[in-house]
Amino acid sequence: MPSETDDLSAVPARKKWRKLAARICLLLAFGSTGIMVALEYRASRRPHAAPVSVQVSGHKIIKDELSGLANTAFGQSERGKILSERALLFLDQGRIVFSDQLGSARGLTWNEVLGQSAIYIKVMAMNNDAYLHQTHGQIMEVLFHETVHSFSRKDKRTSLDEECDAFAAGLCVMLAVEGKEEPELLMLDGVPLSDFIAKNYPDIGRSRDYQPVSQTRDWLSRRTGVEIGEQ
Repeated sequence: MPSETDDLSAVPARKKWRKLAARICLLLAFGSTGIMVALEYRASRRPHAAPVSVQVSGHKIIKDELSGLANTAFGQSERGKILSERALLFLDQGRIVFSDQLGSARGLTWNEVLGQSAIYIKVMAMNNDAYLHQTHGQIMEVLFHETVHSFSRKDKRTSLDEECDAFAAGLCVMLAVEGKEEPELLMLDGVPLSDFIAKNYPDIGRSRDYQPVSQTRDWLSRRTGVEIGEQ
């Protein structure tokens, strides 16, 4: 049988544990509140989707172009198939959104704090609540560009190497949609892709271990002009 002295000696310990438990509960409460605030803030900055009719017409364009792409050399290549399947997955999961609130960007990938990312494609709001899509080639260019980015971790900063891969995918699919031949060296504004990206993203870094989607780094260098030996 425990003595009265034993019972009294246990009182301070019980009080100590109660205080500790209360502090833990308080910290958890503050932590949960902080997470909720962060989630709500992130959600408030998410671009608003255009009306449902715009989503329906935009998704139809993508579905039709993906179907037609299967009959092109690019669409039949291993790289083209992988990117097409990935884009179709995003489409089927409702993760492709058309919005008129992307600013100067023609497209972007929106990463949630929790949950899956989504690809946003720009539409232009006109008068009388009308909306204007980009050309089919431009829509597919944006989609495949962002699809390349979807293979990377969302917490990892993009590199010149990855951007070259993304721009190359976008240009190749646009040329395929428009029925044009691919040049060996892909260019924008009269310069190789790597030079165009370096000029427009002066602070972008390098990633020597980056592997292009279903291609080699030698291929990336040959098609975009990026020097694969640089840091």
